[in-house]
Amino acid sequence: MKERSVLLSRFRAWINVTAPAAVLAAIAALVLTCPLDDRLFTHLAAGDRILERHGVPHTEEFSYTAYGLPWTDLSWLYQAGVAGVRRMGGLGAVGGLHAVAWVVLFAALFARGRRFVPAPCRAALVLAAAVGCAPWLRPGPEVVSWGLLLLALLLLERAGDEEALRRRVLVWGVLPGLVLLWVNLHQAFLLALLATAFFAVDLGLESFGRGARASGRSTALMVAAADLAFSVALQCGATLLNPFGARALRLPFDTVLDPLGANALLGRIFDDWRPLLSGGLGTPQWIAFGLLLLAAAAVILWRRGPGSLAEAALLLLLLAMALRSRRHLPPFLIAAAFIALRRRPARRSEAPPTAPGDNAGATATGVMAAANAPAWVGVACLVVAIGISVTALRPSGWPPATRPTPSFLLATDEFPDVAARFVDGANLPGQVFHSLNVSGSLLDTWKRDRHIFADERREPFQHGVLRSWLEAVGDAEEFERAADKYQITTILWPHRDAGRGAVLLRHLAAGGRWQLASIDTAASVWVREDAMSPALARDAPVGRGAPLAPLVPALTAQLAARPRRGPPVREADLASFFAAAGDPAGAEAFFRLAIDKAPGAPPLWLGLGEALAARGDRGGARDALDRADRLDRRDGRASAALGRLALEDGDLKEARRRLDAAARAGDERASTLAARGRLSEREERLDDARALLAAAIRSDGTDPEVLLAAAGFEGRHGDLEKALSLYERVRSRRPDDPVAAAGAATLLEGAGRAAEGLDIARGPAQGAASRAAVSGQVSPEDRRLLEVAARLARQAGETERAEEWQKAMGAVGGSLTPER
Repeated sequence: MKERSVLLSRFRAWINVTAPAAVLAAIAALVLTCPLDDRLFTHLAAGDRILERHGVPHTEEFSYTAYGLPWTDLSWLYQAGVAGVRRMGGLGAVGGLHAVAWVVLFAALFARGRRFVPAPCRAALVLAAAVGCAPWLRPGPEVVSWGLLLLALLLLERAGDEEALRRRVLVWGVLPGLVLLWVNLHQAFLLALLATAFFAVDLGLESFGRGARASGRSTALMVAAADLAFSVALQCGATLLNPFGARALRLPFDTVLDPLGANALLGRIFDDWRPLLSGGLGTPQWIAFGLLLLAAAAVILWRRGPGSLAEAALLLLLLAMALRSRRHLPPFLIAAAFIALRRRPARRSEAPPTAPGDNAGATATGVMAAANAPAWVGVACLVVAIGISVTALRPSGWPPATRPTPSFLLATDEFPDVAARFVDGANLPGQVFHSLNVSGSLLDTWKRDRHIFADERREPFQHGVLRSWLEAVGDAEEFERAADKYQITTILWPHRDAGRGAVLLRHLAAGGRWQLASIDTAASVWVREDAMSPALARDAPVGRGAPLAPLVPALTAQLAARPRRGPPVREADLASFFAAAGDPAGAEAFFRLAIDKAPGAPPLWLGLGEALAARGDRGGARDALDRADRLDRRDGRASAALGRLALEDGDLKEARRRLDAAARAGDERASTLAARGRLSEREERLDDARALLAAAIRSDGTDPEVLLAAAGFEGRHGDLEKALSLYERVRSRRPDDPVAAAGAATLLEGAGRAAEGLDIARGPAQGAASRAAVSGQVSPEDRRLLEVAARLARQAGETERAEEWQKAMGAVGGSLTPER
């Protein structure tokens, strides 16, 4: 042990240099590979508007759903600045400037405490802050705002140590000036006012303390508290010096307190707005969060004197904000690192004893161990920093958390530029519906010549548009109502959001009144039938309602013609698009292309297995799903899919093993709960089955497969009315659903209400017959529906209709089963 300590002490100087250098390199790697945020384009478009018209907009101008509503744009000065930088140097200059700003911010943190905290310990704390902030190290006004937060905290800290005149210069002059700048850059200026108020209260309470009275400092502390209180008043006055006046003070409170519930809606759309404890935050972020919280709390509790209570109150405030919305995690982590790097006065009990004798050796050993502790921290910091750099520059997860460097340069097909130009050049009438994750890009591309539906800016859309968007994406009928209400004739949907838009894409691909007008490797464009011009109809990639698989060769050629560095993101996104649109053949083709480039990504194998299962290749599906399960045992989705396959094959033992493994992995999706319910029914555990199916409906009461499973269970076990109500919930969203129509009609027939059953089956059966006439094929679900409908039509005396439905089956070699 002694030899290792001596060896470590020899390399201490080398460690003190290399550890901070490795941390700086790791921070640079994180900054240069953080995915570009769509919000940046909103700021750029608003900045262009400010520069063109030499004025700050007070009302919404970019969307058709909130046009003319009030908009308090407190980032106007930042927006004008970055728009000017883009005009001079392009998007690369904007991104490079932000990257430098992030590195400088963390370098300033590292420089703090250089006189009393060893370099390795400072490097470790700064690295923890950077790792915790990693998902948010992207271009935007936040980097400027958090830099101003550090400056405000530094001014308040310095003010407590200065004599009266210098303190008043800082808190009456410099600090209000900083707030004046801050209120025109970002809405987080309120943190300066709150921090100043906390320090004022802290000094006021300290002045009443026994120690302050005994030392005669009570009056001086009270005067300092009064100076800070007056500074709060001056800062409030400075916040009024902005284009929006008193509205600027209200906006931060509305954002944090969320009186209209906008955060909950944004949390369903954007990961940034989700609460910190809702899951999805990476393990490194949790570790960094915990380390910084403990370090800051230790410094606050250890230190005595003015400032400790104020720092604790500020930390608790920032912690509460972070727990409500994870986009507020960076200011908490940066402030925690700032506090943790504050000087901690040594206590008398820490002085090393100097008594001679046997204790001298132990004392020397203890002193050497204490001296080598920072070196051990530096070694650990060096190893972690190298690992972070390698992980950032060579991403291995899926979807990849980082991008090829530099991240502020647009990657090929990262945003739907081609689709946006197609919509703009086609001169389509009416409005466009789109994914919110590309709204900023569309806003910047169209430059107000064509308005967007909505975007992530919170204030213009508090009146319900975000809720309308969520309802339209998740329900085909709600979408059609929204299309009529807002005169929507065009849908532009990026492939990267295909999973969220699966219900909508399946509805569009089914035919109806929508047709695919254009598709590229980034997005698809769908146009309403009455808005399709002859030229658009002639050049359409496929016919209305036709299969999409023939598009695979052309899209594959586009991928080859437009190569992109890094993981196969485009191939995976295209596979998700085909899967969402109901074309498993196309999904299989692109999942295989993606797996060729990233064979170790479990979600790709999971997607391939689901596509193969949808195509009927159950053996291939099991192989792919088993590969996904072996690559990542912590993800229960593959086990759940294997359990559903085993359940369909009647292998109840294997189904139980797989579904239990999915449950242990935390898979509580509605589809998995429904599968466990069906398995419990097969095992004759009816109470468990009913409870699991009820839990599945509570988890997602709109999933048709879940509703159908619950309806079938209730129908088989005698609750006719409940089963019919569940079938009705499916039919209200999918009127032509063959499984729901056949199930409800069969139940009514068994209950002696055959006429009602025929009324339910009539429309869907006509749809099934039409599909058979167009494609020449009949799915098992359509075949079952036609069989039930033909039988009920015979009982009602409608023989011609029964023959028509029988011929629809016979056209592909189908035959009716014997009547019951």
